[in-house]
Amino acid sequence: MDSDHYVVLGLPSGEEGARLSDKEIAKAYRVKALELHPDKRPNDPNANIFFQKLKASYEILRDRKTRKEYDYRLRARRDRTEEIAEIRAKHKRKQEEELASRNAKRRAAAATPPPMPPPGWREENEDGPWKSLERFQAYEDLVLGNMRRAAERQRMAQRGTNGNGN
Repeated sequence: MDSDHYVVLGLPSGEEGARLSDKEIAKAYRVKALELHPDKRPNDPNANIFFQKLKASYEILRDRKTRKEYDYRLRARRDRTEEIAEIRAKHKRKQEEELASRNAKRRAAAATPPPMPPPGWREENEDGPWKSLERFQAYEDLVLGNMRRAAERQRMAQRGTNGNGN
């Protein structure tokens, strides 16, 4: 179902089109047929195609059983389209709410001050982490120096000397 047969005949579609009488449909077909007939449009290469579409639409709407089935399908398609539009709108609202929530959380996080240090905590120096790093490196040098001296004493003991060259 790629086109609305009521629209092809120049009639209103949907519930209004479903209430049209057979006479109204036949009259609309005759008016459109005079307008779209290939003899009336000799310079239009698509005139025959448009006229065939018009005839097919009229055939569908002329037969009561086929028209009833077509109206049912048209109504179902319209309902699905409305349902899809509702789902999309609902999804869009949900996305917008989530985005607004995330933005509010970000603004709140940016507005809150940094946490206070625990009670009893004091900074030992004003240079911050760099001074601590220097102290750690001095401690590391001390420990490594002690380890080197201990290793050297151990090597000397294995050689049998006590460090005075004898």
